[in-house]
Order: sequence, then C-alpha cells, then structure tokens
Amino acid sequence: MKILLVNPFDKIPGEQFRDQRYTVLYNKLRVNHQVLWISSDYHHWTHTVRKTENIPYNDKPNLILIPVIKYKRNIGITRLLSHLMFSLRAIGKLKEIGFKPDLIICVAPVEAMYLFTSYARKRSVRIVLDVLDLWPDLFIKPFPYLTKWLGRILFGPYFWMSQRAFRYADHITSVSQSYTKWAMRRGGRNDDENSSFYYLGGMSAGRQYNLAKSRERLTCLFAGQLGFNYDVATVIRASRILRERNIDVEIVIAGDGYKRSSLVKEAEGLPSVRFTGWLEYDELMKLSIDCHVGLNCYIGDATQSVPTKLFDYLSMGLLVVNSLEGETAELLETTGTGLSYQSGDAEGLAKLLAGFSCQLDEVILKGRTSAELFDRHFRVDAIYNRMISEIIEKEHNGN
Repeated sequence: MKILLVNPFDKIPGEQFRDQRYTVLYNKLRVNHQVLWISSDYHHWTHTVRKTENIPYNDKPNLILIPVIKYKRNIGITRLLSHLMFSLRAIGKLKEIGFKPDLIICVAPVEAMYLFTSYARKRSVRIVLDVLDLWPDLFIKPFPYLTKWLGRILFGPYFWMSQRAFRYADHITSVSQSYTKWAMRRGGRNDDENSSFYYLGGMSAGRQYNLAKSRERLTCLFAGQLGFNYDVATVIRASRILRERNIDVEIVIAGDGYKRSSLVKEAEGLPSVRFTGWLEYDELMKLSIDCHVGLNCYIGDATQSVPTKLFDYLSMGLLVVNSLEGETAELLETTGTGLSYQSGDAEGLAKLLAGFSCQLDEVILKGRTSAELFDRHFRVDAIYNRMISEIIEKEHNGN
C-alpha cells in the first residue's frame, strides 16, 4: 500500500533526540508499505533549520522537506504564515511529483488538514486525520476572556476549515479520547465506528525499578519546556511554603525555555529547588532513578488532555502529581498512579507533597506500580502496532 504521512513537527530520521509519534509510525509502516513523509525544513521544537545531510541515505527518497518561513515564537503571525506556506507547498508538491497514495494520514496545521482532505475526497483516497492539539481552538487561548469572541471572528476561516476537514475525513483518530470526541463534534459526526484514539505512550526505561530510593527526603521531578503551558511557578511557590514549615522536599527542574530566568528569580533563597537545564534523554533517565514524584503541572486553561509527559513519568516509575483536569486526572485516579491538585493552588500542592514526604515507603511502592502499568499498557511499540492494525491495515484489507 502507498501511504502518505503529512506531519511537519515530529522528529524525522537522522535527528538526534528521542522518537516521536510519527517517527515510530514511519519506521513501522515502511517495513510492509511504500511510505512518503512530507515534513518541514524547519524543526518546530528547536527552532532550527533541519540538516538534510543527517538523513540516512535509505530514508532520503521517502522524505520531502518543504521550505517554510522561520519563526522563533510559538505564538505569532510569523508562525501562522509558516504553517500556511507549508500547507500550500505540501499539497502542491504532492501534485507535482505524481505520487498517488492509497492512504493519507495527516495532522495539523488546519490548512493542511483541509487541503489534503479535499484532495483525498476528489480522488477517492482514504484519509485519516490525527488530532495532536486542539487547532484552531488553542489560537484564542491568549485572548482575554472578554475578547475571546474577537479571536473567534479573526480565526473564523480556521474554524471553518477544521469543521470541513473533520466532516469529510474517512477516519478521525487522536492522542486521547477527549480529543477524538472534540473532533467528531466539530465535524458534526456520530459515526463512532470511524473514530479511535491512541495515547502517545513512551519508551520503556529499560531498567529494573529502584526500590532503594531515599526514605529520608522526597525528590520531585519536573521535566519539560519552561514555556507557556507549564505552571512551574506554582511548584516553586509550593516549595517556599514547605520550607517555611520545615518540610524538606527537593524539587528538580529539568528543562529550558523563555520562562527560565523568571523562575530562577522566583526560586531565589530556596536551596531545595535545583535547575539542571535541558538534559538529553539518557541523562534525564539517569536523573529520574532516585526521584519519587513526577510533576505534571500545567496552567489552568491548558488544552492538553493526556500528554507525553505523563507517560514519561510512568515509564520512569514515578508517582504523578497532576494539575490537568479530565482524562489525565481520571486515568491517574483509576490506576492509582497519582493524585491531582488544582492548577495554581500552591497551598494544595504543598499539602500533597508534605503528605508524600511522610509516606515515602508507600510512594516508592506506588512508583513501582507506575512502571508496571506503563510496561503493560503504554509502551509505544504496543500502541502503534495496534494503531496500524486497526485503522490502517484492517481497513485496507477490508476494502
């Protein structure tokens, strides 16, 4: 089968960091299918131009990198223009090269979903839309509450394109159940048999769980970008509350981003808060061996449902402390692998961590439960083998 992947964001072959959703899908699909992946020549996560010389020789014929406008800020007109350029040039390149796919799997930007759904519909090509983020709804998040209506008007064309794309796609999938339900509602659909969801999952830590963690001091880990969606400031305020109450809890912040300088300033006078900077995957896994708790801390109106970070913490064998409502909170509660607090509530977070610091034996055992649950249900190999079997090969063989 000829399969076209349209994703400008995820890691492509030859890039030196851990595999992402479409890296895994590409590697698995190309074993039995002819796969073409249209991506961008600009790497979204590092804000750098991709180096084609790093792409392995055998993968180069399968990859098309679309030249786009470069951007440094994730929120702004330049990024919107970059994504529009990608979408228009990507659909133009597909028509130019004459590749005729049997199946298209496409993610945002919204323009790409709309253009490729229109292309597929006209040519009777099956298309699967995969929702990784709530585009374009998240565009109006930065607008103050009383002006969100203005954002809805300004981004009206994006809402229209997403509605049309979701209505006419052959199948809608996503990274969580709530995202899939959102997309089905946006498309005005009730054919649930043509929908699915597959968690992002994570890579196995590949190690035996450390039952010899400290019974003297609770160590909490935040690993990620110090950017817009993450509420690390509340974690630091909670640490200050704990220090004032003479409760010794270590907070390790592994990551970087535009908020780092303000967070470092916020943490002045707190020896229990440690910034490591950005760590490579192996370094982060080594650091996590002696940690007890993973901090899944997001701002109150974050649109993430079940993020990669959750599965990272589970794979590390950490008990998760979480501020996301909805699906993540429910998953942690039903599996017994974490507890939730209200985003922005430093006092509530401090009480949770203080309680854990008095129950380190139980916390360590629950961390082992996290690792075991991850190995049974959330490893990327199992998730994406199932995704390929259920919505790609099964449907193709049925036609």
